[in-house]
Amino acid sequence: MSLLSNADEMIPMPPAAPAFILEDAMDIVVCRLDLAPEAISALEAFLSDAERQRADRFVFDHDRRRFIVARARLRELLAKRLGVEPESIELEYGTHGKPALARRHPSPDLRFNVSHSEDVAVYAFSWSRETGIDV
Repeated sequence: MSLLSNADEMIPMPPAAPAFILEDAMDIVVCRLDLAPEAISALEAFLSDAERQRADRFVFDHDRRRFIVARARLRELLAKRLGVEPESIELEYGTHGKPALARRHPSPDLRFNVSHSEDVAVYAFSWSRETGIDV
């Protein structure tokens, strides 16, 4: 298992080149969810309309902001691995709400999992192997 990065300082920008995961490896990324308002506004641009609507349903502002950052970071991290723009990522959801790449996506074998608690999120990525992670 390799620790890919601490994503605290990630700046929203298009990926320059795909990040590759070895076939038998799992990449783990840890990041904070409480960011400055201007960073949250920039990240919100990566979300789908459905994700923006979901964010708007949160009662507490800090929960809304954390959802935006967690979902935008997921899109950034997936985009980096796939060599695409974050806003182009299409997600579908399992019966228990677990996100996955849409089947029509060019790289459906990339598997991932997300867990968050308070202002920390962790992401796990692997190829062709179901993965899970918990905080």
